[in-house]
Amino acid sequence: ANVWAFFCLADKIFRLVASRISFPIDRLPEPTPAVCAILLLGSISPGLITVFRRPSSTKLIQSVVYVSLCSFMLAYHVHEKAILTALVPL
Repeated sequence: ANVWAFFCLADKIFRLVASRISFPIDRLPEPTPAVCAILLLGSISPGLITVFRRPSSTKLIQSVVYVSLCSFMLAYHVHEKAILTALVPL
């Protein structure tokens, strides 16, 4: 599961708690593609900075795997088969 699956779980728990305590907001806001893009760019930047500062073939492969995993975890629309892009370089 990726981050947005956990977000959906948190939303369900929030709705349950909010209905019991009469909270004025009934659900968490939907993440927009812009929010997903900002989170994705923020999460992949350490991998990109590392490979640009100290380039080597090992660092490049590690960075590709890291960026692929970040993309799988934080992208706006992810298909289940997308995890293969992170596993193939290993």
